[in-house]
Amino acid sequence: ILSRCQLMKFMPYSLEELEAYIIEKFGIEKSIANQYARLSEGNLSMAVSLAKEGEKDLSTNLFNWLRTSYKGDAEEIQSFVLEFTSQNLDHQIQFIEYGLHFFQNLYLWMVTNGSHHNMTTHEIDVAQKMKNILTAENIEKLTSELNQTITYILRNANPKLNIFSTTIRVGDI
Repeated sequence: ILSRCQLMKFMPYSLEELEAYIIEKFGIEKSIANQYARLSEGNLSMAVSLAKEGEKDLSTNLFNWLRTSYKGDAEEIQSFVLEFTSQNLDHQIQFIEYGLHFFQNLYLWMVTNGSHHNMTTHEIDVAQKMKNILTAENIEKLTSELNQTITYILRNANPKLNIFSTTIRVGDI
């Protein structure tokens, strides 16, 4: 019954609040807590979920994966695939979501000439290096690949084939 319901609006937590909570509750290093707070975009539940997975540096893992993809070395790709698929599904999805988050912010950073973004200094350093090889069109292709990868993960596709083929396709972009 609508007359008995009261609509309550909850504002998202600030980056600083989430970061402080994660550090206090889980004892996670400040740089990783900052990464989780940025990725969760004010959502406490998502930040807690990321922190419960353990202290993983998603940005370093993403950038290493991109290097591996662009190099195209089959042994390195296989090594990454085995490491990636040894993680649980939630962590696999969080990794891909972090990639989407990074590319969204990279696009915003590129379009605004660095004036508007939600990136850490480490991410900005990587963005500086990538701006010569990535165009807006390439970022769109990368985000499409990552979205497709999440869809396949959620549909229980073979995880090794899924991330292996994604890695190869990303290297071709």
